[in-house]
Amino acid sequence: MIERNLVWNSGDNGIQVTADAIVRNNIVLSAAAAGIGVHASQGGDVANLVIVDNTVLKASGDALHLSDVAGAVLVANNAFYAPTGNAIFANGATNQVTLVANVGTGSLSGVSGGFDASGDIATDFGSANYSGVPPQDLVPRTGRLVGSADAATLATDDFNAVTRLPALDVGAYRNDPAGNQGWPLQAGFKQSGNGIFADGFDAID
Repeated sequence: MIERNLVWNSGDNGIQVTADAIVRNNIVLSAAAAGIGVHASQGGDVANLVIVDNTVLKASGDALHLSDVAGAVLVANNAFYAPTGNAIFANGATNQVTLVANVGTGSLSGVSGGFDASGDIATDFGSANYSGVPPQDLVPRTGRLVGSADAATLATDDFNAVTRLPALDVGAYRNDPAGNQGWPLQAGFKQSGNGIFADGFDAID
């Protein structure tokens, strides 16, 4: 389980996995390679992956890059903003990739369906940009992210560990008209009402 992480300025992929993982409720701000990168590694095949409810802002290149797909990959309810690249790129056994209720900007390569490219970074978030660094407020207030998630694949809570239902919102946060009422995006350990439960870090090499 790779969950509730904040990653920015990564020198490679922001988050990288191969198989047998759930990537959920993460935020990736820029990355030298893909925001979320998936490829075969050390003899492992790309399969049995669930990538849901993440927010990735990528000024150029791919928000999600799936290489060497060999088995089932579910990609659902993600906010992928890649205005000059691919929101989602895939190769290999792309018939094994299921896209459901993803929203953002950018293109699809190797896959089709399950992505609404009419997102607008200026109106979909409280305060977002492609600088690749905090502070940013990535809570959806209006726009395409609100109410457009798929209930069957939606996580039960969000980046701040706030219950999502009955809201059906795409990305790492559920909608709040007041903006981020939880931990502000920054370096250091993330605090919740129950104490420290995750880490935000600047991944500059």
